[in-house]
Amino acid sequence: ASFAFLHAPIRPAAAQPLRPALFPRLAQPAALLLPEQLPSALVADSLLDSVGGVAAAGVGAVLLIALLAGKGNMASGAALMVLFLGGDPDERDASGANENKLLKEFALSITPSAWKKAYQGEGAEDGEPAALLDLPAWQGEEARELTEPEAVTCVQQMQLAPITVPSIGPVETCYLSLTPEAPAEAPPVMLIHGFDSSLLEFRYLTQPLLDAGLRVEAMEWWSGGFTARAPFTEAISAGKAEPWDLIREHQLAFWKRQL
Repeated sequence: ASFAFLHAPIRPAAAQPLRPALFPRLAQPAALLLPEQLPSALVADSLLDSVGGVAAAGVGAVLLIALLAGKGNMASGAALMVLFLGGDPDERDASGANENKLLKEFALSITPSAWKKAYQGEGAEDGEPAALLDLPAWQGEEARELTEPEAVTCVQQMQLAPITVPSIGPVETCYLSLTPEAPAEAPPVMLIHGFDSSLLEFRYLTQPLLDAGLRVEAMEWWSGGFTARAPFTEAISAGKAEPWDLIREHQLAFWKRQL
C-alpha cells in the first residue's frame, strides 16, 4: 500500500535513559531548545551534572530550579522533573517511588501552569480535582487523570495488540488506527514520534488529518508510552540487538500489519 511518513526529530538513545513520556526531557542538544529556553536550560543542566556527587549542590540546584520554575520557566520545570523523577520508570514503580505524594505535590506546586495545562487542561494549575477517565487497566492510573480534550480523545483512541518483531518476538504495542468519515483520494499517513515520546505528541494532528480525509496510523515504539519496553531493553542489554535496528524492525512490522 502507498503511504506517507510524518515524523518528529529523533535524538540518539545512548545518552538518554528510558522514562515516561508525560514530561519532556531536558537533556537534548542546545540547538533543539527554543532561544528563550536556552539560558535557564543550560544553567539547570550544568547544575544537574553535579547533583550526584555533592549534596549541597543538589540542594542549590533544587532551590534555583524552583525559583526559575516559579517564574514560569518551562525548561527549569523540566529540569526539576528530571532531578526528582529520574531513573527507569519500571524500577521507580516497583520501589514505590512514584507513590511519594509529598514529592509529587511539591513538584506540581512549582511546575509552570502552562506545562500542566498541556496534558491536564484548564484548571490544573489550581489543583482542582477532576473526574477520572474510564480507561483499560493497561493504560495505568496517570492516564486517567488527563483532562485536556485533545489528550483525552487521543488516549481513548489508543489500542493495544501484539506485533511480532523478528529479533525478539511478539511485543504488546500501543497504536492508533483512525479512519476518516469521508476518505480522500490520498495514501494513508503513518506518524512516527521521536525518542522519549508517545502518541500524545500527535493529539493536535490526528483530527485535522482525518478532516482532510486521510487515514492515520501511528504506533508507540519502546522509548515511551504504553508499548512494552522489557523485550527491547532485555535484548539490548544482552547484546543481542542494536536499539535502532529494533526500532526499524518494529516500525516495519507495524506498517506491514496495518498498511
